[in-house]
Amino acid sequence: MTAAPSTVAPQAPTPSSHRGFFIGSNGGAFGTGRGNLTINGPLSGSGTLTFGGSTPVAVYTFNGSSDGTFPGATQAFTGDVVLARSGVIYANAKNALGTGTIRTIRPGRSV
Repeated sequence: MTAAPSTVAPQAPTPSSHRGFFIGSNGGAFGTGRGNLTINGPLSGSGTLTFGGSTPVAVYTFNGSSDGTFPGATQAFTGDVVLARSGVIYANAKNALGTGTIRTIRPGRSV
């Protein structure tokens, strides 16, 4: 019999490339804590997307084009992207973060 581990490593979600995220006019936020996040599908919508959280390092990877050209896309992501935490963002496709403005603010400040 083996003992159960005292801690469990968080599992980072990796949605299918056939699924994307719609950011409505009220906006949305990603804050993964200690985990990393890989999004293989496109973003769409017009709200502001904020990357926040209290943990200083996370990796966000975006692999889908979010300018409306992704197969099956109904619209582009035209909202702003706000980087409100330290971390790494990989945009591995043309316009992976959409066609809006990308802004940075210091962690702990309001958007």
